[in-house]
Amino acid sequence: MSVFHSFVLAALLIPSVLLAQVPKVHDYVYVDQEPVILNLNDVRKAIGYPFSAIKQGIEGKVYCRVLVNENGVYIKHRILNSAHPILTKAVNPYLNQLKFIPAKRGKESVSYWTNIPFAFSQEECRLYLRKQSENLNFGVSYAKKAAMRIENAKAYLANKEFEASALEYTRALMYIPIARKRPAKAAAKLFDIYMGRAQAYMGAQQYEKAVADLIQAIGLGHTAYDKAAISQTQIANAYNLRSYCRLAMGQTSQAAKDISWVLFNYQRLESAVYRAQAHQIAVHRQLSQFEKALALAEETIERSPEEPYAYYQKGLVLWTIGAEEAAMNCFIQAQSRNLSKRDRAQIERLIHIEQSVVLEP
Repeated sequence: MSVFHSFVLAALLIPSVLLAQVPKVHDYVYVDQEPVILNLNDVRKAIGYPFSAIKQGIEGKVYCRVLVNENGVYIKHRILNSAHPILTKAVNPYLNQLKFIPAKRGKESVSYWTNIPFAFSQEECRLYLRKQSENLNFGVSYAKKAAMRIENAKAYLANKEFEASALEYTRALMYIPIARKRPAKAAAKLFDIYMGRAQAYMGAQQYEKAVADLIQAIGLGHTAYDKAAISQTQIANAYNLRSYCRLAMGQTSQAAKDISWVLFNYQRLESAVYRAQAHQIAVHRQLSQFEKALALAEETIERSPEEPYAYYQKGLVLWTIGAEEAAMNCFIQAQSRNLSKRDRAQIERLIHIEQSVVLEP
């Protein structure tokens, strides 16, 4: 055989020999020592906790199988199981950053598939958010510090950590300067912070504080330098939230004024009008005007049959006057139309406690 033919034969054989040394994902490979991960904590920190997962309350584990070669280098990976696609999407881009001490068979280093789980829990979420807050340093601009605080506040709010959310929104206010060159942008940012903190206070049932923030938000909405910076829908939402808080505090006449303002000034905003009318039903209920409340509920349901809140308010009225069976039918209709978690919880409480309960809006 010529030298040329020998060289060609060797070139053809080398890849097959190398491929034979690389195990398949489920192959059993005997080793005395599995790969040791050197930077798992750094990779976990880089992955963090996806905001969309926090918002939806998603937790669980992602089980990965990673191929590590004889030099301790990541080659590829396979996801064996995952609690949710959002968690999978968060983990995938960072697995190639893992570094290892390779697996050993005697004194020889070998390629090996190793299993690595990544856990996401609500407790880990809180720890991650605290670390994000601690990472704010003097080298970061005020705008970035504010953005990070707001992101943390929204995550806490989605996770029902209401006090922590309110605190992060308060800290964000410290980093919003009075912008002379861009007043419209500053007003919009402040509006979002006050609205967010108001919702955090509402979650903690601190309605007086929530009303104070909503007053600030409404004032910004009406006095913003650029009227397009804060939309009419956002301002209407602020009025509706304030009417809700005032109903919860028993300030029926003041709540009615907010409701009337929305109904008069935002007639073209269907969702805002619908929510205002639902709050108006609560006003009539608090004033013991049950016939008016039921008539308005029927009118609202007829106009927007797929919206849940009028069914819910009608159910509260019926429950108050002792028509529990009819009330439960309304609650079922409300729950089938994506009623909020808080209102669902109110229905559960009604089922288990006495009829004399003081009902919130």
